[in-house]
Amino acid sequence: MSGEFCITKTQMHKESERKNFVSSCLCVSVVEKRCATNEIEDAVYYLKAVNLHCKPEVDARTPEELVALIEIKGREIAEVLAALRRV
Repeated sequence: MSGEFCITKTQMHKESERKNFVSSCLCVSVVEKRCATNEIEDAVYYLKAVNLHCKPEVDARTPEELVALIEIKGREIAEVLAALRRV
């Protein structure tokens, strides 16, 4: 049998198993990479421009001052509504 290639049924079976194993490993690898890619693409990034040198605005009014302001604005709204009803 010079120049001929002979393979037994056992060798064919082992080769088939090896190919199936390699093929399944490649499929798993591809699926894992797709999942990782999808996770990256689906990630939500919170990007916000922030001026680190800007001082934050802080409302230093007391609750009493806020209640008084609300009462004043409430009276102003009542006056405007009354004027609109007269029209």
